[in-house]
Amino acid sequence: MSDAIFRLLLALILTILIEIGVAFLFRFKNKDQIKIIVWMNILSNPAMNVVLIILSLFIFLGHNTYGILLAILEPIVIYTEYCILKYVFGKEYSKKQLFIITLCMNTASFLIGFFIFNTLLI
Repeated sequence: MSDAIFRLLLALILTILIEIGVAFLFRFKNKDQIKIIVWMNILSNPAMNVVLIILSLFIFLGHNTYGILLAILEPIVIYTEYCILKYVFGKEYSKKQLFIITLCMNTASFLIGFFIFNTLLI
């Protein structure tokens, strides 16, 4: 398996595990809630990473092109995931609760992933 594919799969698995952990903190515990979070990340994480890789090949914004593109794409992912959670769980949770949950899940997975990929997997 190539290093790039390994990193993409690792990023997806870590994201799913971290975001499920955060969801547990917000009392998302039944099987259907967890399935939605898993599928939401199976769709959004690889899509964002592939778009990020492709854009960074064609756009140069200085020495930190990847970071700038990530700063643009991550809020789009957060908003998309919020919309998914709002659509699925809008009757169980308020919009504010769902936004906070989405923001916390994505912040945690971003920060932990950043640490792992930039410190441990140089």
